[in-house]
Amino acid sequence: MDAVDEAPVVPPPDPSPCAPVAAVAVARDAPVDVVGAAVVGALCGVSSAVFLRGLDVVTAARLAQPWLPWALPAAAAALLVVVGRWAGAASRGTALVLWRAATGQGEPVPRRLWLFALVGTCWTHLFGGSAGREGTALQMGGAVADAVAAVGGAGRGRDDERRRRLLLAGLAGGFGSVFGTPVAGAVFALEVVVLGRVDVARALPAVVAAFVGDAVGGAALHALGGAHGAWPVVVVDAASGRLLAASVALGALAGVVAVVFLVLTAWVRAASTRLSPAVRGAAVGLVIVVLWRCAGRDDVLGLSLPALSAALSGEPDAALCVWKLVLTAVTVGGGLIGGEVTPLFVIGAGLGASLAAPLQVPVDVAAVTAMAAVFGGAAGTPWALSLMVVELCGVGVLAPALLATFTASWIVRAAGRSLYERWPGVASSATAVASITSRSATASITTDPTDPTDPTDPTDPTDPTDPTDPAPGR
Repeated sequence: MDAVDEAPVVPPPDPSPCAPVAAVAVARDAPVDVVGAAVVGALCGVSSAVFLRGLDVVTAARLAQPWLPWALPAAAAALLVVVGRWAGAASRGTALVLWRAATGQGEPVPRRLWLFALVGTCWTHLFGGSAGREGTALQMGGAVADAVAAVGGAGRGRDDERRRRLLLAGLAGGFGSVFGTPVAGAVFALEVVVLGRVDVARALPAVVAAFVGDAVGGAALHALGGAHGAWPVVVVDAASGRLLAASVALGALAGVVAVVFLVLTAWVRAASTRLSPAVRGAAVGLVIVVLWRCAGRDDVLGLSLPALSAALSGEPDAALCVWKLVLTAVTVGGGLIGGEVTPLFVIGAGLGASLAAPLQVPVDVAAVTAMAAVFGGAAGTPWALSLMVVELCGVGVLAPALLATFTASWIVRAAGRSLYERWPGVASSATAVASITSRSATASITTDPTDPTDPTDPTDPTDPTDPTDPAPGR
């Protein structure tokens, strides 16, 4: 990824003389929005359940067939050729969904994105690619939400705003249901897209979809024979000065790790997009195989959930964290399909657990705090990740998680990096973090997505910001 120019922070606009009319329109639309969001949430929950069971099946198959990672070069080449030939606009993946959610404008999110994200991520994991789950959930959520919006007639005139609200609901329902964290799902959708401009009309559908998605997804996953992973309950006796200082230190180190990951991912993407899809996939797959054999261990492939559990239990593996960072950067930067949350959780938990003794803090607290800070810093979503670890591990980690994630986000912003920095026409997450600290009301939109001459317009075939990347972005 290339660093983005920071969007200027502007003062809040003067109240519109049409505010009463707008309030009436919001009140009139609220029942429709709630029903639509509930439908979107239910579809997101079922989608996440199918996806999570699919990951269980392909992971078990890979562990039972040790030869599968050796076939990754051919599998990756085939995946990128298929995506490049048939994905079309769906090849923009998460970036497309986020831009549509931010503007409510443009052509509908391609329905095929749901299938490409689901099958592509499972394909990546079947052959040992190191990737996560949240990108797939966001893409599937965006696809089903835009389909519901189209059925409801949204997307014309003032209904562009309704389409936007349903897309936010899709993001919230996808994220919340895939991790079983509805509060974090709703906050993530609002924070990553509309932070600084949140109102009840936009927040309500996101909250409804996140909770419905979590409930339906949990029931569907149970019916399919699966379950969300168990997390330890972390107890913090008191938020002492030592713990708070250690949290800031962990956040700073997590921010540096996040920057290293983002820089390496950007370098891999820039180097690999010069190649044809087949050559790119084969080259990326070969590099992953070489790194896997150099590491000499199988637990660096896939989600690496056993390594995460070990770190949370006080048995960190620093070497695995380094291998995981490099393999994940090569996997997602090389165009294979998947997300980053779980690999960055593995890296962050290992970092925190390794530093618990020197910082004189409990190992589980350090692991959970750094786990949240690495991804929260990379994505520029400190509120969502702080609340996410509270939902997973208990309210005791809230204070250290907030300090660590905001510190990490500040460092990533200072480096000019962000996981979602390539949104056309939308202020980056890092800028949103700046708007929190400066207590400004909103971050401005810096480009016009409807201007055919706009160099960051994703519908412009000459767009220089996404030259040849054929695979759906996370």
